[in-house]
Parts: sequence; structure tokens; C-alpha cells
Amino acid sequence: MKRLNKLAATAAAVIMAVCTVAPTEVFAEPAETYSITVDQNGVQSVDTKHVYTAYQVFTGNYSNGVLSDIAWGDGVDGDALLAALKADTSFGEGEANTFADCADGADVAAKMTSENGFTDNSEKAKAFARLAAENTKGSGVASENGVISGLSDGYYLVKENGAAAEGDSLTAAILKVVGSDVTVNRKTSNPSVDKQIYEDTGSWGEVGDFDIGQEISFRVVVDLPSDWTDYDKYFLNIHDQFDGITLDADTAELWYIAPNTDLSDSETMTEGKGVTKLTNGYEISNTGADGKTNAGSVDVKFTDVKTVTVGEGNPEEGGKIVLTYKGTLTGESNVGDAGSQVDNNNNYAEIIYSNNPDNSGDGEDGDTGTSPKDYAFAFTYELDTNKVDADDGSVTLEGAKFKLYKTVDSAKNYAVVEGGKLTGWTENEAEASELVTDGFGRFEVAGLDADTYYLEETEAPKGYNKLAKPVKVVISADLKEENETGSIETLTISVDNGEAADGDKTTGTVEAVIKNSKGSTLPSTGGIGTKIFHGVGSALVLGSGVLLISKNRMKKEQN
Repeated sequence: MKRLNKLAATAAAVIMAVCTVAPTEVFAEPAETYSITVDQNGVQSVDTKHVYTAYQVFTGNYSNGVLSDIAWGDGVDGDALLAALKADTSFGEGEANTFADCADGADVAAKMTSENGFTDNSEKAKAFARLAAENTKGSGVASENGVISGLSDGYYLVKENGAAAEGDSLTAAILKVVGSDVTVNRKTSNPSVDKQIYEDTGSWGEVGDFDIGQEISFRVVVDLPSDWTDYDKYFLNIHDQFDGITLDADTAELWYIAPNTDLSDSETMTEGKGVTKLTNGYEISNTGADGKTNAGSVDVKFTDVKTVTVGEGNPEEGGKIVLTYKGTLTGESNVGDAGSQVDNNNNYAEIIYSNNPDNSGDGEDGDTGTSPKDYAFAFTYELDTNKVDADDGSVTLEGAKFKLYKTVDSAKNYAVVEGGKLTGWTENEAEASELVTDGFGRFEVAGLDADTYYLEETEAPKGYNKLAKPVKVVISADLKEENETGSIETLTISVDNGEAADGDKTTGTVEAVIKNSKGSTLPSTGGIGTKIFHGVGSALVLGSGVLLISKNRMKKEQN
């Protein structure tokens, strides 16, 4: 009985234990996560232009700026990256390679010390980032408006996604330890291009006006990147396109302008402090220099601008490369302002350049960007001359002959015109073109600069007096360039210092009206006075005849 009671008590205890111990569910504390914000030139990249992805290179535990318990992260192929590190001579060769005896991620991290040359933005750190970028795996964690979120402790590689936009460059791969919210700087700098034309008034700009046949100076100014240290090489191709111009290929020259050196305003460049003429490191080619075409191009290619010889050194970040050349405005040039880049004798330049620092930078791997086109504009105008009767302006005068000239250094330069277009100027008056008014009393000369001219009449229309002195004609224009389009703001003409009259800006035409007076009709002595003279004349003739007969008779009687 005692034994039974004891068993019953034991069973009751077990039952009580089972009944009073309820099952529980254990929840793990969620791991804290952090973010990387990509800062673009001091402003958070909130635009959608740039998208970044973070790849975990090492995982570990972060505390007080130190990452411990390190292993390969889930964003890289550890074995492949280790092999690449051992093969890259940036870290030494063979047994001298920094990572020669490494077996895993922890070993690699332990070697990345300042004693081994791994400091912020050091060449070895950049080489490690480049190799890590080549050996990523998985999709990583993408940014949203420049912020990469949801990251656990670790060492991360940040890469920019996709291709660079026009005129932009990709950022170099970025390495960052994450154990709190951090910010990294976008590491990129772009070159820029500016094409300029030398106005004969004495200044460089985007617009100018010229005579057909006039030689024009051009220059293409390339601002080199302010930071190209992430590039092993830096490829640069200057492409300059021209229209309405015949190139003088022998005038093409390349110059280097050191940082903080002012670009000269003079038409020609000369060597001096901070200014060096380049003679090596590039290839130059051109089309349209045969004088048979009015369009063509100049191309200058640098396989690596960083290695070009400049004195005893090489080009520096933030310096300039300048292409200069001359060309002649041709008879195929458009006259006036048609309001577009195509019709304004447009000349543009663009540059093709390295834009991915994580690749070779030699321009052969396709990682190049192209800048927006930068334009310069050459304008020319047309002078229409109308010859009319001084008393009745509706009467046009055919057959008036003129020579057009301007003064250059006190010497007369006469226009040579073919088919209504200027082809050039000559100091030999005998070679000057004779400009004759047609049946409508007009002639045209297209291809003139804004300048002062003189129309000298050499023969008046029949029945009219020739002009006593040349007619002074002044063509004036104000030009503008905005949003890569050149335009004529104002176009006027004044004749013999008279009030300026507006021209047609679209066609580039100005009109000079020249009046001729009829020749004088000399006073007549007709009517009675004429008859009297006739009568007196007849009497004199008759009298002389009678006298002659009388003298003959007297002579016969004497004989």
C-alpha cells in the first residue's frame, strides 16, 4: 500500500510538472543595419542620374572603428579575388607579393596595413578596389537616391551602375568600413571643351563676322580633369568639325597651359611661363585641307595625356590642352542668320575621353565618354545696291558701273566678285570687279564683313551724271551666342553718314539706295534768234561770193 501511494505521488508530480511548464518561442534580437550615403561634390546625390551598388568584401564585427572576426563577405568571390591579388604586381612579385602567404579573407585583411602601404586613397588601396570590383558576386545592395541601406557590419566596395551619361564619368570604386551610418565622396572629375573664334575686332569668343575669303583663327580649349589619379592612363581625342571653312593644315598646333596660368587673349600663342608647345605624345589627322571642300575636321588623339612630355615633366590635373589652327571662309558659306546651328556656318568641337577609372583608361576598351558639342559661329552679309533716279525713286537705272573698295592700312582694297559673291580683295585697281546694275537697277555682293566700304561709280547710266565722289557704306551688326546657337541681334546699314536702316537678319542682307541726277540740258537759242543767225550767215556767204566774182573780172580787164 505504501508502495502504491508512493508511485501515485510520483505520477502526480510528473503530471504537475508537465501541466505547469508551457512551451515558449525564442526570438533572436534583430541585427542592427546601417547605410552608406554617396556625396556628390558636397551635395547628396538625390537625383536618379547615378545609381550605386554596395558589395560586402569582408564581414566581421565592428567596434570603435575596428572590424574584428573577419571573413570573406558575401559580395565577392573570395578565392578568385585572392588569386588576383597574388598575381597583381601592384603588390609585389612572387614571394615578395604582400598577399603571397594568405589563405583566406582574414589573412588578406591582416595584410592591409599602413606599414604595407594601405592608407586612405593610396595606390595600393586603389589597386585593391579595382580587383575587388572585377571579382564581385551576387547582386549587392543598390542605392535609392544616393543612399544604400540595410548593411550589416563589414568592409564594402561601392560601384556605380551602368554607363556614364553624356559629358560625365563613372566614379572610381570606393572602399568603406561600415559599422554605423557613413558618407563617401563620389570620386570623379570631367574634362570640358570650349571652341572659340577670333573676331577681327581683336577678341576671342563664340561668334564673329567675316568676309568670304578671309582667314579666320580658331582655338579649341580643353580643361583637363581636376582629379585623374584613379586612372592608370588617360585617353583624350579632340574632334573639331568645321563647315563653310577650308582648313590650312600647316597652321594646326597643340599647346599645354599649366594650372593657374591665364589663357592669352592674343590671336597667336607663344611659349612662356606656364605655356608650352607640344611636339610629342599625340597623333593629328584632318580632312578638308585640300582646298576643294568647304567642310572637314581635325582630330587629335592622345593615348595617354598623363605621359606627354612638357618641359621636364608631364601635364598636371587642372591644366589645359589647346588646339589652334586657321581656315578660310569659303564661297559656300551661308549668309545671314537662319537661326540654327546648321545654317550659321557652324563649327563645333567635342572630346572623347576616359570615363571609367576602374579600367585601363587607354580608350581601347570602350570605356570612353563624349562631351556635349561646343559651337562657334562665323557670319557674313550681303550688300544689295539699288540705283534710282534722284527725282523719282521708282525709276530704276540700268547700266551704272561701280567698283567696291575698303581701306586697309590706308591702302584701297578692291573687291573681286564672281556670280554675286565676294572671292577676295586686291590692291590692283585693274583687277577690281566691275559691278553693273541690271534691268532692275541693282547688283548684289554677298560675303561681306561688318565694315566700312565705298562704292565708286566709274560710269553713269546714259543721260545721267556720274557721281562726284564715292558713296560711303557702313554695315554694322551685333551678334549673340546662347544655348549653343549663334544669332544676329541687330543688322543695320548707313549710307553717306545718313540714318541707319535695318537689314534683314534672316537673310543677312542690307540695302543701299544710290540716286543719280539727269545730265543738264544746255540752254537753246532756237526760234527767231536762230533765224537771224541763219540770215546773217547767208548774207555773209552771198557777199563773199559777189566779192570773189568782182575780183576775178578786174583781174581779166588788167590783162
